[in-house]
Amino acid sequence: MINTGVIILIVPNAEPFLLPGDKTGCILIHGFTAMPEEMRYLGEFLHGQGHTVLGLRLAGHATHPRDLARTTWTDWLVSVEEGFALLKHMADRVFLIGLSMGGMVSLTAAGRYPAAGAIAMSTPYLRLTKEQIAEVKENAGKRTPVPKQGGQPHPKLGLRREAEYPAYAAAPPGIYAEIYHLQDALESALPAIQCPVFIIQSRHDTSIPSDSLEQIGARLATLDRQTLWLDHFEHAIVRDPKRESLFLLIGSFIRDHTPSVTFVQIEREPLKSAKKSNFSKTVAPAEKPSCV
Repeated sequence: MINTGVIILIVPNAEPFLLPGDKTGCILIHGFTAMPEEMRYLGEFLHGQGHTVLGLRLAGHATHPRDLARTTWTDWLVSVEEGFALLKHMADRVFLIGLSMGGMVSLTAAGRYPAAGAIAMSTPYLRLTKEQIAEVKENAGKRTPVPKQGGQPHPKLGLRREAEYPAYAAAPPGIYAEIYHLQDALESALPAIQCPVFIIQSRHDTSIPSDSLEQIGARLATLDRQTLWLDHFEHAIVRDPKRESLFLLIGSFIRDHTPSVTFVQIEREPLKSAKKSNFSKTVAPAEKPSCV
């Protein structure tokens, strides 16, 4: 008998998702304070290409903002390790695909684990000012969630979800120190990455440092790297109305770095061809990526 009185701790529609497909696995990693739902459109597209897709729920996310207060950056890497373990018997190769902080996690993990490739979208490369360092130290240990600027709480879920976006509407100030610890780990990981890497950023993204793509690309060890500059996309590029054209390029990157196999195309609605290009792509097999 089902107990209908059980309290569900995960935010509705924010559960991790698994879409079984071929032997190419894709681990999708959402951004800071966000939820697996953020990556759902991309997940459905990649599954439509025949791939096995896992939409992770990072530790401390998609439950309540107060859960972030007891989360560390290493917990986010553990979430990725769990993803590898889950796909162990389902996929022969695994691509790590992250958005924003999820891109930081993807690249950090790619320097540690046997990934077939990494795709980092809207990924910040952070450099703290003295004032920011002082603020991080001042906020250390502050565990009470503080509402985000500009993020409206959900009418029913409150601070557990923004009204218009799958993310918390608040975060504890102390968690930001973990973002900067993750930045240190990312900086150490970049020279160790040997797998193919695809870095994507919008010229109109005001949420991250504008030179993040160049900073990340210049520190990568792998020569098999590609960069993509988008025009007229905001930070959350995987949920942009123009996302289909981006998804096609992500699919091509995965296909180009997968051993020759017979791909099974899962039936889905045909994509509309873009009338105008919103991106410029650079393939950079050199020490520093050239960006258009």
